[in-house]
Amino acid sequence: MGWVRRGVLLTSGVALVAACGFDGAGGRFDAEPVADGGDEASASADSSPDADEGPADGALFDAANDANADASADAAKDASTVDASEAGSIAALAFDGVDDFVRVLRQVQADFTLEAWIKTTTSRAGSNFYDGLGVIYADVSGSANDFGTSILNGKFAFGTVDLTIQSSSTVTSGLWVHVAAVRIQSSGTMRVFVNGTQETQTTSGSTALLNAPTNVNFGGNTIDSRYFTGAMDEVRIWNVARTAAQIQGAMKTRLVGNEPGLVGYWRFDDGAGNVATDSTASANTGSLGGGTAAARPAWISPGAF
Repeated sequence: MGWVRRGVLLTSGVALVAACGFDGAGGRFDAEPVADGGDEASASADSSPDADEGPADGALFDAANDANADASADAAKDASTVDASEAGSIAALAFDGVDDFVRVLRQVQADFTLEAWIKTTTSRAGSNFYDGLGVIYADVSGSANDFGTSILNGKFAFGTVDLTIQSSSTVTSGLWVHVAAVRIQSSGTMRVFVNGTQETQTTSGSTALLNAPTNVNFGGNTIDSRYFTGAMDEVRIWNVARTAAQIQGAMKTRLVGNEPGLVGYWRFDDGAGNVATDSTASANTGSLGGGTAAARPAWISPGAF
């Protein structure tokens, strides 16, 4: 993002995972590294010199070839990953990791909570949220008041204008995993949750409105061509900072769409077509591929729950 340096907070014990994903029919395929691009790749900075940064920025990596492979396998089996696919959701979306994404209008800028169910085995290495594979992503080129979440070093990453944090647990297990990011404007507080459990919290130096982006993309950092590989379901955007109890209590529940603070809710139950319906009064319809046919994720069934 230009030549402006950003602070970084990394958790230790970066797990390395197999680089593979899902095709449009739900099958698996090997993912190829995506060439770095855009202004942001040159801006990586680390304000935590004792943190374990893992492999070089931008690398796709394989847990089978890493000394931490056993630990990664154990982490994938513990309570930090929950496979909710047994409950029979109608549909979800599969992203090919090449160019697929869904675009909606940005609805939040101060306090907010971002939530989604994801299922992936693919990640990129790096230090900043824009080095990862975009999940719920609202970034612009250069240094600006923006934000985004991504899959980074096998973790769930959340970043704003000056800081990136990551989950402590690995989310690239190939199981359905619920991820959430919370931001409180007045204090600059940033939190990351996996399966309803808060794993990381820090305070950013920025308390500005994060209003630079016009759009939010699901599944893609379109600036740097870094795209999510796998399945996504139940995307929720709130204009309030939700608590751990609220996130955990509702993450496996189908919402009505009129819950207080819920400004965007994409169930991905359409099952066909070129749009994803927003189930709130915002009627913020998601455009699959941003209107480009080749960039549309594929409908799959079942979904997360």
